[in-house]
Amino acid sequence: MLHEGEQMNCKICGKEINFKDADTCGECDSEYNKLKQEYKKLEKTKIIIILIMILFPIIIFLLINSQKCSEGGTGISPMSSQEIDAFNSNWIQYNGTLTGTQIKVLINKIIANSKTYEEEPQKQIILMGESKKTGEINIECNIKDDSYFENLNSAYKLINSNHTYTAKIFYDQKTALIHGIAFYYETIGNTELDEKLELLVNMK
Repeated sequence: MLHEGEQMNCKICGKEINFKDADTCGECDSEYNKLKQEYKKLEKTKIIIILIMILFPIIIFLLINSQKCSEGGTGISPMSSQEIDAFNSNWIQYNGTLTGTQIKVLINKIIANSKTYEEEPQKQIILMGESKKTGEINIECNIKDDSYFENLNSAYKLINSNHTYTAKIFYDQKTALIHGIAFYYETIGNTELDEKLELLVNMK
């Protein structure tokens, strides 16, 4: 602000002006106002650029983490086809006719496998089956149950070593891994058991 008797120059044309609270001479007002508007636009643009610079790395970080989660379903890295084949080769032999002794070996193998892959549930095996001729599904060992290992140990005791069972493997449709095994007292199988295990194997 000018004090009494002080002078200043017009910010546009440079002419001397001697009235208070003035930035320009009267002739340059429109040009000065135009420049002020352009300056305000420039300041807004700077703010937008700063916000983009701040938010862009955050957005990229979120996208990368979102992609990792979607790849594994549960955040677990996807397996190569060779790794999938190697894993499945451990269980493919349990598809078909099995003696009770082989079923017991299978149960022990499932227990060991589940302890090895404790942090990778997609590599654990769900076991369901019939230990009696009644066709009743009396063995259910779901990896999501807190009593999973206890149920496996109980199943082991129910198996008749001298009986011949029929077993069937179930694949997880998303991972292509063998994720479930069913066994039947009779060779004809059990539709109810198949449907139930299929649902559990592909439940996420």
